[in-house]
Order: sequence, then structure tokens, then C-alpha cells
Amino acid sequence: METKVTAKYKQFGQMIATLDRATILYAKKCQLFNPAIPETEDDLLAYRDSLIQRLEYCTDAFWKLLKIYLEDIEGITLESTGPKSVGRRAAQMHIITEQESAE
Repeated sequence: METKVTAKYKQFGQMIATLDRATILYAKKCQLFNPAIPETEDDLLAYRDSLIQRLEYCTDAFWKLLKIYLEDIEGITLESTGPKSVGRRAAQMHIITEQESAE
């Protein structure tokens, strides 16, 4: 049976894959950008906004995955379950670095 952590990890992997694809598409659009054609700027901005949104949901999914890991695998009860406290606790356990927890 698949655990909650395993399911979230797989879901997170899929989200990272969509972020990767969006990054590649954005890079291609940047190469095709022509300031003389207004439509290309609109396309570029739409791809950029999509990339930003995917990054935000990946960041959100990552700290939620960390939270589930800390609670279910490490057996830690978190006093606060917000992203900063989860990041600090993960850094204390050397799962991520102090610098990564601050970002």
C-alpha cells in the first residue's frame, strides 16, 4: 500500500516535471521573441506568468511534502505547520540546509 508520503512525493515529482517543461517552453519563446511583433511579447509574458505560477505551486507542494515527512516518517509533532517553521525543523534535522530553509 502506498503511504501518504510516497503519494505526495510522486505528485511532487510530476509537478517538478511540469515546471521543467514550462522552463523549456519559456526559453524557446525567449529565443523567438521579436520586439517588432507585439503578439510575441504577449506570448512571452503569458509563458513567464505560467512559469512563475508553476514555481509557486511547486514551492508550496515542497514544504507540504516536508511537513508530511516530518510528521509521518520522523514522528515529529510540529508546533506550527507554516512553511517557515517546517523549513526550520527540516534544517535542524539536516534534511535541507539552513540557507534553503530561509529561501
